[in-house]
Amino acid sequence: MKISPLQLQQYFVTEFHFTLNSSYKVDQGLQLIVEELLTTTDCKMVAGNSRYWVVTLELKYQPAADTNTPYIFSLGLVGMFEIAAQFDEAKIDRLIRTNGPSVLFGIAREIVREQTARGPDGPFILPSASFLPEESADPAAQPALAPPTQPV
Repeated sequence: MKISPLQLQQYFVTEFHFTLNSSYKVDQGLQLIVEELLTTTDCKMVAGNSRYWVVTLELKYQPAADTNTPYIFSLGLVGMFEIAAQFDEAKIDRLIRTNGPSVLFGIAREIVREQTARGPDGPFILPSASFLPEESADPAAQPALAPPTQPV
């Protein structure tokens, strides 16, 4: 193991809205349509210092009425990151835009799991996601991941 050049200094939740889906049918199994799981990210340098960044992640799961899922939620997170002085300046932008949202998404996965575990239908565990930039996609608002080959 080695320490990452990107360090999360602090984070906080800006929004968490959670609702049980009253039309969920337990006997039909959970359905997760990844196109209905949306993320929005933003990365901003602090006071022009390329070693300090604020990263925001908004996660919304607002499925269609016919999607059989037990929970509907939205979650907002803000993280403050510092980049090691010895890290190559030319690689900072890609590091922060890929790894900053990834760190926050991991936190979001745990918050969602923890809160839904207290619900009548048990924990809802979000699939892992990648924030590697895609050449043809708008990185500001896109589905978090590719469709699974089978229901989650």
